[in-house]
Amino acid sequence: MENTYSSHLFHANTSFLLACLFLFLLPFSSLSASDGVIVNPADYRALRAFKHELVDSRGFLRTWNDTGGYGVCSGAWAGIKCVNGRVIYIQLPWRRLGGRISEKDGQLKALKKLSLHENVLAGPLPRSLGFRPYLRGVYLFNNLLSGSIPPTIGNCHSLQTLDLSNNSLTGNIPPSLVNSTRLFRLNLSYNSLFGSIPVGLTRLPSLTILALQHNNLSGSVPDTWVGTGTKPYQLQVLSLDYNFLTGTIPVSLSELSLLQQVL
Repeated sequence: MENTYSSHLFHANTSFLLACLFLFLLPFSSLSASDGVIVNPADYRALRAFKHELVDSRGFLRTWNDTGGYGVCSGAWAGIKCVNGRVIYIQLPWRRLGGRISEKDGQLKALKKLSLHENVLAGPLPRSLGFRPYLRGVYLFNNLLSGSIPPTIGNCHSLQTLDLSNNSLTGNIPPSLVNSTRLFRLNLSYNSLFGSIPVGLTRLPSLTILALQHNNLSGSVPDTWVGTGTKPYQLQVLSLDYNFLTGTIPVSLSELSLLQQVL
């Protein structure tokens, strides 16, 4: 009798624990299912065009091969993250990817992060880079990119980080970057950019790091490093060495209370 009671008690406790475990895992199960939503058709076409322009000598993109894009948002496609069937992250650094960045990337309207640094990508930056209203981070440093920085980049009003350092970019720094009012990290160092430093960069309220060293910039450094309204200027690091800048150090730099490093 005692053994029968213990057996019933054991099974009851086990059932209770399994029920609790099911309730605990249920939210995670729902999350997993939502990742499997079929990708937006325009995003799928953009990714196919993106792959077509790349040289994948090591086969990292061999998972990008299903018809219809059923695996894009399920985690099967390397370097891709989706939300509700829209691609929000492309993260493929250190893959030795060659070729160029497709102009059709502009179809990825929900993209928030483009991370292709430490590859061997060449050719120009696509104008479509600026056609993404939610883009926050662009990490294309340590590639072989050439040509100028497209002025359309200023259309990315949500942009927070733009790192194009260590490429072969030429031309001017787009004044349109002043429209990216949330930009806090701008690194254009180790390129061949020329012209003057846009005055607008000295008035970006959130800019924390500005790295322009090792270019061909000329003219004087703007003396307009001030905050906007009651918000102090956030600049902490300013790197301008190895250019062709002339004149004296601007007095307004001494008024930046957060500035820690000037090179």
